[in-house]
Amino acid sequence: MTGYTARFIFLVSMFCIDAAFAHPSPATPAHLHDVSWIEVSMDSDATTARGGLHVLAQNIHDTAPNPDSVGRHRDGIGAAGAQASAPAIKAETGFDPVQNRSEQIIIVFDQPVMRADVDVTYFYRGEAEQAGTVYHERGGWRAYRGKLEIGQGLFLPETAGGTHQIVITTREPFDRLEMFATPYVTESGLEIEPGLITTDSSDFLIQRIAYRPQREAHASAGH
Repeated sequence: MTGYTARFIFLVSMFCIDAAFAHPSPATPAHLHDVSWIEVSMDSDATTARGGLHVLAQNIHDTAPNPDSVGRHRDGIGAAGAQASAPAIKAETGFDPVQNRSEQIIIVFDQPVMRADVDVTYFYRGEAEQAGTVYHERGGWRAYRGKLEIGQGLFLPETAGGTHQIVITTREPFDRLEMFATPYVTESGLEIEPGLITTDSSDFLIQRIAYRPQREAHASAGH
């Protein structure tokens, strides 16, 4: 893993949100377009952590998060372990249906953050079917400031195309973001019965993170 870590780079660009997102998503509030953001795109070529953040991962059998467990793929990053027996992209952060636990991908920010938008891929609606029931992939996140949990949430794919943007906002700033996968769920949100499908489960890659530092939010509020 060390050799791969040496090739792990973050392509970073800093920009003002009103210039870089000239055609913002309708879900993005207008007052966010006049503050500075930092954008970090992930790919398989990097070596060091730049852009004001660092990435760790924890595979199923790891005792703690570490940089060597970060998996890399041409379409994004995740945890490097194999979490299921079916052919899959091992770099994805995934839920292991046999061990009944998830890998984790951890983003550590150099400064407190008020909002983060995370683009994920290989994350599908209707990925599995068993006895006539269709199951979707699902993931989750937890935000921390030091050891204090600031917020948490779950996310589902919005379309069958495999790409999805997770918008993470909290009442207080956070400096660490932990992302994980959950068991498959039905359309109503009911988790699949343990042991029903053991060859695969929810998993995803992170393609991009755009985040708004606390200092930039405060600067905007002061105008």
